[in-house]
Amino acid sequence: SLETTDHLLFTAVTDDGAVLKQEQCRKLMELPALASPEPVAIDTKALAKDHERLLQGLGLELKAKDTQHVTTEVLKLNRWAQDRQNTADRHLRDTKEKIQQLNRESASITEPTEHLKLQKKLRDYESRLRKQRAEIDRVYDKIEQERDKMIRDIEGRTKRTVTEEPIFAVRFTIH
Repeated sequence: SLETTDHLLFTAVTDDGAVLKQEQCRKLMELPALASPEPVAIDTKALAKDHERLLQGLGLELKAKDTQHVTTEVLKLNRWAQDRQNTADRHLRDTKEKIQQLNRESASITEPTEHLKLQKKLRDYESRLRKQRAEIDRVYDKIEQERDKMIRDIEGRTKRTVTEEPIFAVRFTIH
């Protein structure tokens, strides 16, 4: 299913231009700090390159999760579809075999009342056969509906939108 997720991306650059890792940024955010009343200038160009790298990495991570989800859903759908098809086919095959058996028995019956009973059984089984054929069509229609639903889900995932919202910028001086 398509879901909304939130992610925090931390970017930081030291005064001498060294890029800090995500974990280092997180640890800096945990340190006790004092606010300075002076406005602070931050070189956003230096942060933009690392931010883009983090964003691309997040995109790849989300794409991998989507791929795993889709693969799992496709396998589940295929197993479910195969099970439904096999069950419907087995019932149809069993009914056909029973009809063949009744036809063989019919050839050897000489008693008119027994012949009539057998013909009624045959009629019932042939009616059952028609219903089972109709059920097979319903099974395939249901499988097609589920596959269409899965395709819509995959299309929704491939049309991912990313909304960025800078929360704040901080300049640290560690004493």
